[in-house]
Amino acid sequence: MPPKYKPNILDGVLYTLHFQKVPSPLAHQKLLEITGEEAMSLEQVTHFYKKIDNGSFDLREKVKTLEEVIGVMKEQILKYVDVKTRLTLRRTCRSIRATVDTCSQNIQKLKYFYGDDFIELFVDDFSVRYEFIKGGILVRHEENLKLVRVTDDEEKLEMMRMELMTILGNEKLRIATWRIEEKDPELQTLGMRVLRHILDQLPPQKLKVTRLEYILLDLSEDFTKTLESLDSAYLESLFLSHDPNHRDCVNFDDAIYDLEQWKQLKTLEMDHHLSDMRELTRSWTHFERARVNFEICVDSETRMWESVHDEVMELKEVLLKHPALNQYQILFKNMRPADFNKLNETLGTNGPAWTTFKDPGSDKNVLKMLVTEKMIWFKGPCYAEEEEVEMAKKNLDSENDSEDEDDDEDDT
Repeated sequence: MPPKYKPNILDGVLYTLHFQKVPSPLAHQKLLEITGEEAMSLEQVTHFYKKIDNGSFDLREKVKTLEEVIGVMKEQILKYVDVKTRLTLRRTCRSIRATVDTCSQNIQKLKYFYGDDFIELFVDDFSVRYEFIKGGILVRHEENLKLVRVTDDEEKLEMMRMELMTILGNEKLRIATWRIEEKDPELQTLGMRVLRHILDQLPPQKLKVTRLEYILLDLSEDFTKTLESLDSAYLESLFLSHDPNHRDCVNFDDAIYDLEQWKQLKTLEMDHHLSDMRELTRSWTHFERARVNFEICVDSETRMWESVHDEVMELKEVLLKHPALNQYQILFKNMRPADFNKLNETLGTNGPAWTTFKDPGSDKNVLKMLVTEKMIWFKGPCYAEEEEVEMAKKNLDSENDSEDEDDDEDDT
């Protein structure tokens, strides 16, 4: 019985024969003599010769160059440096800038805060403030102050675009929370123009953001553009709020209902007041967890307060068939006593008390409902007590962030 040869041995023999310019038919014959059997067919030998000729096979071990080794080291090191260090490294040379711009980056919280004459960026523990003055931009970071001379708003716009794209342009960027907040909601600020300019340049589904906090007065086309820029596979949570000292949202772009980002959302927290219960039932019930605010309005024709009783019971039927529902809270600005009494009468309760409903089509779908003078609360089959605590904590953190920013602005 002829001995068995390892494939790499046969590769070495054929490589040697190819180097000696032995034709493939003769090489096949010599291989047969060595092994005592047809270890490789003539077609396989010919194919192997072609691999040597086109460079796809080489016995020589490839050794990484010093430049390649340093490149790998830089990528590994950059995973652990903070934002300030990354921005400093970008200014050293083009090769390092290219590495920084293509290396993976994880940001826990990115905040874009702007007013009539400034833009402030918070990236985790790093912050920088751009103040728009006549003839230029003052850049403040910690104790450092730098004046960048620009002649008009278009130059300011371009400079801010370049600054933001150093962060948002990274293909491997991951953002846990992105907060966008305005200070002067009634003004058409340069800060919003910069944000629009950035969003226009970003392709749809570009930014991998887990939670978006959008603190603007109006949920207009700018909000839709912002949502469109986010990767729906990553976006899970949405927080919508505004300065309570100003009017409520009146410009709402319902085009968001067609976005995949909206349809895939798991959590919604909204401080703006909705006023159409039917619209809420149609387009705001797919979330696993939700907290929305609601204001009952006066009917424009009858001049009477609108009743929400029937619409609330319709909402209950929709949520009852939601197998992944955790909880759904509706906070009322002005619950009418008539609605409060009628809802509790329908539920068979004398006052605020939990009522349980079961879906006839599914043993797993159970819904609990509570009606108070301030709130209607639904608990679904996936409700857990710790979820309630976590949502309350997030609300408190968001309120504290807003208060801290107001204090900082007053000090400035």
